[in-house]
Amino acid sequence: METEDRNLDSGQLLELLELYMDLVEKQDVAIYHMSNVIRRQEEELQHVRNLYRLEVQDLPGLADDRREAGEALKDYERARGNE
Repeated sequence: METEDRNLDSGQLLELLELYMDLVEKQDVAIYHMSNVIRRQEEELQHVRNLYRLEVQDLPGLADDRREAGEALKDYERARGNE
């Protein structure tokens, strides 16, 4: 009896799974919209650089961060089955 009390019944497990799937879906939406915001900010920065003829000087490590972000996004899309 004690073992049964510690184990989740199928209803509780299904409820947890639904909660997890809902959170993942909301996370996907947030990531999508934040990516759009970041992309637009990058475009605006590029317009300002072009307008004032500024040379692009990446911050130290920015290229590595961009590469790692791209790899992480590819891994994420692969895991979600979007590739």
